[in-house]
Amino acid sequence: LLIDGILVLSGLAPPDDLRYAVHEGEKDPLLGWLPDAKRGYHPAPLFSAEGNARRGVTGLVTLLVPFEGSQPPDPGVERMNGANGSMGFRLAWPDGTEEIVAFTSGLATQVDRIGPLESDGNLVLVTLDGGRPVRALLADGMFLEMDGRRLIDERTAGTYRYTI
Repeated sequence: LLIDGILVLSGLAPPDDLRYAVHEGEKDPLLGWLPDAKRGYHPAPLFSAEGNARRGVTGLVTLLVPFEGSQPPDPGVERMNGANGSMGFRLAWPDGTEEIVAFTSGLATQVDRIGPLESDGNLVLVTLDGGRPVRALLADGMFLEMDGRRLIDERTAGTYRYTI
């Protein structure tokens, strides 16, 4: 979904019947309105994810990409499933850089092993340039390894970053 030509929203792991929509100033049904100080109403964009959730509950993973220019970036996306119910994505950007993000549902448990990553954190992001890690972020953990190489190694759990 392209929003005002400056933001792309993509569902990375959507349920099959999920649709994204922007409603503004609609009357049937009444969607996309905001009140003003004079008790009047004005059209205003309302973003919604619409569809049916199995068993009444579902998780959504979305990617928001700001951009400039006429053509939004279109990353290649590879999904990775890991141990412990963790989920991850490898994003290949048009400029040749890649990002690997891994997390667990509700950030409730550790990522453990997924793809080339291993960590005790609940959220991990690694940026690659030429296949080599150049930045990393670890949330709520003490260590992060990529392909057996220790990028972050701390004594207490916390949020840490790595930059070469």
